[in-house]
Amino acid sequence: MRKDPNSMGRSISLLSFSILLLLFSRSAATFAKEDKPPESRVPLALKTFDEVWRIVYEHHFDTNFNGVDWIQAKAKYRPKAAAAESTAELRDILQEMVDLLQVSHMAIIPGDVAEVIEVHKPGKKRENQIEAPDEDDSGTTGMEVRLNGAQALVTRIEENGAADQAKVQPGWAIKRIGKDRVGELVEKLPKKLGEGKRNFLAWRALSSRLNGRPGSEVEVEFADEKNHPVTLKLKREVPPGEPVQFGSLPVLYAEMRTREIKPSADLRIGVLRFNIWMLPTALAFNKAIDEFRNSDGLVLDLRGNVGGMVGMLIGVTGHFFKEAGSLGSMVMRDNNLKLLINPRLVNGAGKRVEPFSGPVAILVDEITASASEVFAGGMQDLERAKVFGRRTSGQALPAIFDRLPNGDAFYHPVADFIPPKGTRLEGRGVIPDFEVPIDRRALLENRDPVLEKAIDWIVQQKRGKTAARSR
Repeated sequence: MRKDPNSMGRSISLLSFSILLLLFSRSAATFAKEDKPPESRVPLALKTFDEVWRIVYEHHFDTNFNGVDWIQAKAKYRPKAAAAESTAELRDILQEMVDLLQVSHMAIIPGDVAEVIEVHKPGKKRENQIEAPDEDDSGTTGMEVRLNGAQALVTRIEENGAADQAKVQPGWAIKRIGKDRVGELVEKLPKKLGEGKRNFLAWRALSSRLNGRPGSEVEVEFADEKNHPVTLKLKREVPPGEPVQFGSLPVLYAEMRTREIKPSADLRIGVLRFNIWMLPTALAFNKAIDEFRNSDGLVLDLRGNVGGMVGMLIGVTGHFFKEAGSLGSMVMRDNNLKLLINPRLVNGAGKRVEPFSGPVAILVDEITASASEVFAGGMQDLERAKVFGRRTSGQALPAIFDRLPNGDAFYHPVADFIPPKGTRLEGRGVIPDFEVPIDRRALLENRDPVLEKAIDWIVQQKRGKTAARSR
């Protein structure tokens, strides 16, 4: 419970299947048309309406718009937008229009909320924090945070990280980060988004406040195991892992950690945890499979893994299947991409091997997103793995975050994903085979009930097969 922290991604291109939804923003001015009337002649409400309508018309993955006549929708809702008497009323009108598409990823985000959840841009002062990161905000405090009802709980501590050195414990609740009260940050998130989506955005808002320039400090107020207040200044540090540069994105830190668990003298289980689907973790994954190829089971810990490169999914799934197949298809506006399964019959040393055939447990939570959801959902659909933990974020689709002329933001997907059996993950998420809720008492006892449940299941699978062979 005190190892394997998750460093955060920033953004990724569509072809890489969006490392973290909500982190790729582009200016509305990018889409300005030359024949658009001067600003002085166009009411701001109509400019905002036209931008939302146009983005959907030009970029939505479903060119049939779920059977909705999108031209007629403009004719119906534009006069309502012109008559809107407030930004809130306009927001409701826009949301009602995009809801016609029945895609839960689509949301009109208030401008002040967008400021809370949007990735900080270097050089731009961020309000309500001890200092403003002026070059890089990749520094981490070495702890993971999850929302549990109204509480923001520390769920994982990095060994020897800043939080560990300050004696922060799993299960402590975070009350304040800098000058920001956690309750106030969470309360700003739109309730219409649903619990899962709000939890994801709350995590993003809290993490953006905890992270900052390496070497800088952030003051955090906790409630300890006895709910006594504890205020600490934590020094942000460079995350563990291998730095990778992808296009024009900030440096990301990819990390794979493995360990072996022996629940009994005759059983050996490998546990693999990695924070992002990128090349360094792909190479480490191949090495780990070779290490645990003859183990009695594997646990793939994707809690907090927010996605990455789609190509890595194709390579990884081949370790678990003896026959070719498909993990599903990504449906884009102009083409489809099938995620093929190609059995891996040769190891890193070039020797002939068999794909791993033992039981596989995948651990997920509400922050598991994008490519991680695709992998977990596909493996579950193909009945090659059991999933443990909490329902994933339901953000398996590549999505982007657009600023609008009035300062609000439009969050929308640009592709769809269809798993092997056709059960869409978008909005729904991956539903665990074994649901394990957050347990603060277990966290305070430094226990991991999700991992414990997965280990128990693998033991049962192996014991059952042994008993069957003996009969």
